[in-house]
Amino acid sequence: MRQVRTKLVVQNPPQIFFTCFASTAEFAAYQSSQAGANAVSHHPNAKSAGGLLFLTTDLEEATMKKLFPVALLGACLTAATAVAAADFDFNGNFANDNDKLSFAFSLGSPGTVTLFTSSWLGGGFDPILTLWDGAGNQLAEQDDGDLGGSQLSNGVNFNYGEFDSYLAINLVAGNYLATLTQYDNFSVSTALADGFLRDADPQFTAAFGCSNGRFCEGSLTDSNGDPVEPNRTAAWNLHILNVANAQIASVPEPPTLMLLSLSGLFVLGGRLGKARSAPRADAQAASPVRLA
Repeated sequence: MRQVRTKLVVQNPPQIFFTCFASTAEFAAYQSSQAGANAVSHHPNAKSAGGLLFLTTDLEEATMKKLFPVALLGACLTAATAVAAADFDFNGNFANDNDKLSFAFSLGSPGTVTLFTSSWLGGGFDPILTLWDGAGNQLAEQDDGDLGGSQLSNGVNFNYGEFDSYLAINLVAGNYLATLTQYDNFSVSTALADGFLRDADPQFTAAFGCSNGRFCEGSLTDSNGDPVEPNRTAAWNLHILNVANAQIASVPEPPTLMLLSLSGLFVLGGRLGKARSAPRADAQAASPVRLA
């Protein structure tokens, strides 16, 4: 529950305290948890401003009307902004080559959002991340993000490989969707509604070649010219950093939520090497960007 207790000082006593809530659901949960407490029994009605809910203490209705237009709204909005940044880490397993996972996330204010996978080094399949705005328009599509490294999320360093996806992008406040697919299941177009290349082929990587018959890499070589293991696993790990909230929007099978905490294309008949991308760079969320 995202509650922020903020003190607003006026010229004459008393000092006034507000408990701000980000949604009606959070306020309802607070009321339920505080059933019988003096704060709720004395002040049973929630107030609202700018889409935020708040509960008042030691505040008369006349004073409320006087302060409501400016001071109260400013206090709640300032408090809400202070708790906006969060990192979210997810993991799980695909059931089929053409599975698609969708992750909905939002920003309360403009900022740089980092999305990356960290499953390649552990033997996982070759992932693709695609970013969409709230209307389903593509902002970026990322296959191989970098030559590898590590990224801090929720106080933990996650190592990622050169065939993991890594995307750092500047976004305005709003709602977004990230989709996770396996190479080479790219989006058909820049409209999410048009789907993905392999939607009708649940074992499309068998054509790349491997003894497992799915989650295959074929004859791929890394940046050192060394062959990679062709038999990959169904495992995926995804991290979404510096957003207000994030959640799985659709799943092919129940995945595992690893950690959640607040903190300030197309080949047939065998697969050869993929084009290597230059070291990653931040991208602006304006026109769609497809990154190798």
